[in-house]
Amino acid sequence: METEVLDEIGKLAGLDMIPDLGTLTIQADLGSSDTSLALENLDLALYGETLEARIKAVVADLMALTTVAEDRKSLGVAGLDVSLDANTESVVDLLKQAGLGVVLPEIGSLDLEAHLGSTEASLTLDTLKASLTQDGLETTADLVIEDVLKLPGVKVIADGNLDSLSTLSELAKTELPQTGPWVLRIKADTESLESPVIIAAQLEGEGTKTVVDGSLPDILAPQTFETQLDIDVESLARVGALFGKKIPEDKPVKITGKAWGKPGEYRIEELTVREEQSEILASLAYLHPPAADVERASIIGELTITDFDFTDYLAAKKETVESEAEQAPDADKESLEKKMDAVEKESETVGSEMGAEQDKKDQQTEEAPTTNKRIFSDKPLAVGVLR
Repeated sequence: METEVLDEIGKLAGLDMIPDLGTLTIQADLGSSDTSLALENLDLALYGETLEARIKAVVADLMALTTVAEDRKSLGVAGLDVSLDANTESVVDLLKQAGLGVVLPEIGSLDLEAHLGSTEASLTLDTLKASLTQDGLETTADLVIEDVLKLPGVKVIADGNLDSLSTLSELAKTELPQTGPWVLRIKADTESLESPVIIAAQLEGEGTKTVVDGSLPDILAPQTFETQLDIDVESLARVGALFGKKIPEDKPVKITGKAWGKPGEYRIEELTVREEQSEILASLAYLHPPAADVERASIIGELTITDFDFTDYLAAKKETVESEAEQAPDADKESLEKKMDAVEKESETVGSEMGAEQDKKDQQTEEAPTTNKRIFSDKPLAVGVLR
């Protein structure tokens, strides 16, 4: 059977609204024996301007399907085998033609491949592969469901290859820098819908490697989570250059930390930034009381900085402001002069604090050279230099 208008099928089935996506062709072959009726071949092909799709199915024993509700082992006897192949050159154009009212930026073409088969007592989705391709971006996702009826285990693997961050400018609605390639890999699996979802993600590019391991106790409540973060940066100056920030020290940096959250409370703990012998240790908590509570949301945290010399960073910041002042029109010079004064004050404050701290360390070393204790200034550090 062939129909030029897909909504004709909908009318035959008593459905009022089926989008016209193209020409649908249906072919089927039945075979029978003394004890069974088989669907030897079912071929559905859809060809349209925005979508091409094909479904093929085989059922060894159609009569066995009628008893599945009473005995799931009938699925094994039925011998169900279904495959799907579909592709569209533009996901956005397909959604428009389908009249779904979903507004998306252009995300490229989509290829979909799936295979569903029956085992002794269930259905298995052993293949569901989606590939999204756009200029400079390629993303693939693989999904496996061991038991479609019980959903005891679900596994998802997603891979992304990006030529440059600038490729994502339209999606991010901001201009992103030109960079080298990036590679992303995400794995997620769960033993059942009631079990935690275990997630592992890895992002590599431009001399950086980021690894995130996390878990969601309840997939239906993603606001409750636990994560572990590890970032290795080969060159801090290289990363700064990507975002137009001049960082004077071309040194490797390692960042580690933990984050967890639940409704009303989100925390970052043991966030550590290490650069050779220097270290920054921080913890942060965001507390948001229930709507009925009169208390306001609050942010609390602690910051400890050890052996970190900001002198070069201040010099680079001053140089950047001076360069901006030279290129700025007269109308902006007053605000830039104020910014320059602020940088000068930060330099003086940090310089005096670092000098005083070093004097105290030297004095402590002379008085008790074997204590191995560190002495820090009680005055607040001018952390504005970190901006």
